[in-house]
Amino acid sequence: MWITGDQCSFNNTALLSADKSSSIVLLVESIARGQILKYHKKKLVLIYSIMRHFAEELRADGWLVDYHRESPDFKAAVINHIEKYQPEKST
Repeated sequence: MWITGDQCSFNNTALLSADKSSSIVLLVESIARGQILKYHKKKLVLIYSIMRHFAEELRADGWLVDYHRESPDFKAAVINHIEKYQPEKST
């Protein structure tokens, strides 16, 4: 399942309905997204920090996390994720 920077919460519907023993959480820091939305650098630092901390919290809670730091874009990270894990479906 793919969780974006504004969805980092254990109350996320996708997490609540998923089985952590068979799910993989994908988190992506997209450089292109930050440029398209023209985020201030401090905002990007905050978003990435939240995502990185959330990834660690997920791992501590038993989730398998596929975290992509500073990926050129979402597409590259998703392609890499699919090639690596070959998921049956995505949410």
